[in-house]
Amino acid sequence: MPHIFVRGNGLTFVPVGMVKSADSNITSATAALVTGMAANINLPGSVVTSDALISGFAGSARVGFSIQLSSSGGTTGYAAVFKNGVQVGDTFTMTVPYNGASLITGSATFTVVMGDAITLRYWSASTSYPVSVKATTTRLNMSSGDSVALGGTVSANYTPGDGWTDMPIVADSGTTLSGNAVVVPAAHPNAILTAAAVISSGSPMALRFLVNGSVVHTGPTAPAYDVRMVAATGLALAAGDLVKCQVQRVSTFATTVSAGASFRIV
Repeated sequence: MPHIFVRGNGLTFVPVGMVKSADSNITSATAALVTGMAANINLPGSVVTSDALISGFAGSARVGFSIQLSSSGGTTGYAAVFKNGVQVGDTFTMTVPYNGASLITGSATFTVVMGDAITLRYWSASTSYPVSVKATTTRLNMSSGDSVALGGTVSANYTPGDGWTDMPIVADSGTTLSGNAVVVPAAHPNAILTAAAVISSGSPMALRFLVNGSVVHTGPTAPAYDVRMVAATGLALAAGDLVKCQVQRVSTFATTVSAGASFRIV
C-alpha cells in the first residue's frame, strides 16, 4: 500500500500520480504511449511533462496503474510501465472483448533518480480494430518502493444474491482481510481502487466500492449479456479503513460471476 516515508537523505517522499484527461484510440502492435495524461490534482507535487510523470526523488519506487479499454472488434491487450523510454517490470495482459469493457492493472518496483520520466504504454495483439483508452479510470501512481499492492481474487464461479452483495475474495499475499474487506495498513491521499469481473447474465450488472460501510464509487453499468464489468477510481484512504467491492444483481435472470474476478488497491 502506498504511503509517506522519510529517506536517509532527509527527503520526505509523498505519492504522486497522473490521470488520463480524455478518451483516445491506440492502434498499435508495439508499445504506444498513453497520451492525454495530466497531473493528479489530488496528489500535490505531481509533475507531468509530455504524458510522463516526472520523478522528484531518488530511490526505490513502486508504480501502480489501471488502464480501461474497449474495442469494437476484440483483441488481447498489453500494458507496461516505462522509465525513460525503456520498459521496467512485467507486461500485464487482458482480453479486450467485442464491445465490452476491459481493465488492465499492474505495478512495477524499480529505482529512480530525480528527473526520470515514467510513462504508461499499451499495445494490442491485433490492429484490425482501434482500442479506446478511457479517461479518468486510466491512471498511474508512484509510491514508495517498500509498498505493496493489496486485494484479492474470487477463487470459484458463483451466483451473487439479489441486489448488492460482497465480492467474496481470497486475499493476495501481503493483504489482510476483515470479512471481504481489505484492511488498509497506511494512509494514502489518492489510492487507485480497481475491480473487474467476467460475467454471464441476462440483466445489467455493476460494481461498487465501499469504505467503512459507505458507498464511495459505483462503476459503469454492464448491459445485459455483456461479458465483463469493471470499476476504477482514485480515493483518499486512511490507515485502518475497511475497503470492499460489491456486485449488483438486479433481476432473477441466471447470473454467474467467474473465478478470477478481482478487487485491488494498486
